[in-house]
Amino acid sequence: MRLEIFAEYLDIHHSLRLDRIFRQPALHELLVADNDNVCRPVHYLVAEQILQIVLSGSGNRTKWRIGLSSWAKRFIDACSEGTLSANDELIELLRSIFIRRNEHESPETETLESTRFSPMIEDIGFVSTEGQMKVFQELANYFPAEPHFRGHLARFHSIQG
Repeated sequence: MRLEIFAEYLDIHHSLRLDRIFRQPALHELLVADNDNVCRPVHYLVAEQILQIVLSGSGNRTKWRIGLSSWAKRFIDACSEGTLSANDELIELLRSIFIRRNEHESPETETLESTRFSPMIEDIGFVSTEGQMKVFQELANYFPAEPHFRGHLARFHSIQG
């Protein structure tokens, strides 16, 4: 993901670089940097652990999903208001988080045998189907030019029926 997406959200006015964000060198090993402003966790298990730690705070780590829909909505909001416009790269990032049911799926390979929703939406569903619906609504509202988001909101409503 591009770090610039978060610059405005984090109120950072200088160039975002991993070495400035993660000052301990050992933490650099948890992320793969494709260049100075694009990074990703080295593995999905690392990403999940990061989410659990951040979302549970100092509380019980088993309850990390409780605030996940709120954080997802804040993330969507940050993406819509960031310094990047709603370009193909940003839309692809949002699709990979909220729409794709697995990391190898593309719109052409979706099947009925796939899981119902993306892992993020499934995790939100452990707590609340209302939270799932609100995340889909946020995607559709903040990115109205992206029909795939509206389609998944409609699909969600049809499944929840």
